[in-house]
Amino acid sequence: MITKALVDTYLSSCKDRVVVIDLDGTLFDTSRRFAVCMQESGGKKSAFWRCFQSKRYMHLDKLNNDVAEYVRRKYSEGHCKVIDTG
Repeated sequence: MITKALVDTYLSSCKDRVVVIDLDGTLFDTSRRFAVCMQESGGKKSAFWRCFQSKRYMHLDKLNNDVAEYVRRKYSEGHCKVIDTG
């Protein structure tokens, strides 16, 4: 379980060198999953989000290589990675 204390300890070790990156639409191109779920849901918001947040179509997502390389480079320079979604 991730606790606030654990996060605080991790971040304090980073010495103000943190890269925060979002998953959907940043680290991953989710446009194909978005389109499939939009079509499947008929535009109904709750049905769309159930579809989009399920694992059913995540295989359609593609890694954004430019963003991934940026994160790798910053990590190799001593930055801490924080991946966020939601």
